[in-house]
Amino acid sequence: MSEKKIIIIISIFILMTFSALSWREMKLQTGTYRNGWWGVYFNDPKGTGLDFTIENESKAQKFSWKVLSEDGNAILQGSENIGSGEKKEISLSPMNTPGNQKVTIEVSGNNDEKKDIYKILK
Repeated sequence: MSEKKIIIIISIFILMTFSALSWREMKLQTGTYRNGWWGVYFNDPKGTGLDFTIENESKAQKFSWKVLSEDGNAILQGSENIGSGEKKEISLSPMNTPGNQKVTIEVSGNNDEKKDIYKILK
């Protein structure tokens, strides 16, 4: 009799735990998809190239980008239209920069949200 009670209690506990975790995961996913997100990353993070990709999973469609030198001066800039669910690779021609210089790529979305990535070129 007591073995059946323990099995039933453990089964109920496991069922409640799975239900709570499923509910929480569903709530988190809904928030992410409703608000959307976008990201920027280098195509070759360890190499010396500055080619990067903007991945868009948000409602924003217009993105502007700047390549900044270590002192904050813009070397290159541009803008891209990227639909929701799309990604776009931006290829930059090789630039002459002195060794050990930090180069920053600053990307802005529709709602003035900014994201930066940087590399130290050797």
